[in-house]
Amino acid sequence: MIKVNYHTHVKRCKHARGNVEEHVKTSIENGFQTIGISDHMPAPIIEGFPEKFVLKHRMNINELEDYLAEIEAAKQKYGHLINIYGGFECEYWETHLKYLKMLKEKSDYLVFGNHRIKQDGKVVSAFSINTAEEALIYANNAKKGLESGLFNCMVHPDLYLSKYQWNKTSLEVAKIICKAAKDNDIPLEINAKGISLGKRIIDNQSKYLYPREEFWEVAKQFDCKIIVGLDAHSLNIYDSPLLEEVMQFVDKMDIKLVDKLSF
Repeated sequence: MIKVNYHTHVKRCKHARGNVEEHVKTSIENGFQTIGISDHMPAPIIEGFPEKFVLKHRMNINELEDYLAEIEAAKQKYGHLINIYGGFECEYWETHLKYLKMLKEKSDYLVFGNHRIKQDGKVVSAFSINTAEEALIYANNAKKGLESGLFNCMVHPDLYLSKYQWNKTSLEVAKIICKAAKDNDIPLEINAKGISLGKRIIDNQSKYLYPREEFWEVAKQFDCKIIVGLDAHSLNIYDSPLLEEVMQFVDKMDIKLVDKLSF
């Protein structure tokens, strides 16, 4: 059963529920051994990027120090009961490298969420990728992020398959990401939130949009380190039947998991 989670969001991001202490306490109550708080990084607009709508789904810049202080207070209060780490889920934007390095210095760890790409000066959501060109931009940005030395894990690496079909280009994208993860010794995350979204009929079969079996077969071929992340946005996930469904996916894929990130 899952007792370690490094992918947790709190209400500061404006689309999750529960504060740091509530997530820590609920994790303890459900027998978790480790919790990592990794809310979305507050993102300054640099050179016009990211666009303002992106900022509606993350904490404000002026909340940064309070967020870190909240995690430190939880460590002091509950650290004897559970391993607590504080970090951020970040995009890899080359316009923000100095800022990302500052976040890494201030926190225990960073996870890499490749949510949005830039194409011809426009922002494209990874959930909306539907062309080979967009998929390859996603892959190359993921490769750069994995090679940057900034991140301790890449979360939901197969997010590009939410809308894009599995084909020759999809396979190439998976190989680019998995090779970069293997070469840089960075675990890839099987994302529980994707499983919570349920299955769809894809290629005449019932499949999750993500995690996608096709991607994880490639990850196994590259012998990548693989970890489960809850992508927790609410407190009820820690004792949800969803956790059993996640492990059923892992067992079906015959995946050997790691249960610790290296900081």
